[in-house]
Amino acid sequence: MKRLISGLLLVLSLNMGMAVVVPSQATTPPTLAQVIFGNVSRQTSITSRIDIQRQEAAAILRRLKQANKIPDQLVSSIGVQSSNTLNAYTDGKRIVVTSGMMQALQTDDQKAFVIGHELAHILADHVNKTRLRRTGLGVVDYLVRERMVSDNPALGAINSVGLGLIDKHFSRNIEYQADELGIQLMQQAQYNPQAAVEVLNILQRQSRGLTPEFLQSHPLSTSRIQALSRKYNIQQPRPVQ
Repeated sequence: MKRLISGLLLVLSLNMGMAVVVPSQATTPPTLAQVIFGNVSRQTSITSRIDIQRQEAAAILRRLKQANKIPDQLVSSIGVQSSNTLNAYTDGKRIVVTSGMMQALQTDDQKAFVIGHELAHILADHVNKTRLRRTGLGVVDYLVRERMVSDNPALGAINSVGLGLIDKHFSRNIEYQADELGIQLMQQAQYNPQAAVEVLNILQRQSRGLTPEFLQSHPLSTSRIQALSRKYNIQQPRPVQ
């Protein structure tokens, strides 16, 4: 009897096992969990990369500040923005570098130039000066349009273009100043200033160079390289044969 019961249980267990049909892997649609966790895994990879870049940027900023005795409260923070664009900027307190820029820069010296350049903008109070300049130019533009050329829209447009060119001229001068001060901050922190030329070459390769310099708010990379080379004896790269 026991053997009969055992046999029946074995048959039942075998039948239950055979009843579970496992489709082939090729035809199995991904489960919701697989979709969710797959995306989370990819997102985690991106997040981890940006976290590492943020740590690198923070370490470089800390070294620049310590070497130049810059108070911590002067710069509130430094962040890395997820973007393929090669860019860095400051609002006067916080520095932001794109992940694309961090990825394109291969050495700490190169990253130190970019961060030092933005730190220089903060030290020189360029953001507030730019706001004041543009406010003043806006007032001039308004007065000219309202009182002098109200009956001649063409002259008003010419006036606006002229003021815009003046603004860009001052903006380019500010960039030159930030380059120079950024180099000084780098040198004080024992970074290699030669990296400045390397960074500008990277930016030059990324730009199309179709817009004349006088129409841009930033000088051409070639102009910035020449200015730094003359003043800081930085070696210019040899032209590619």
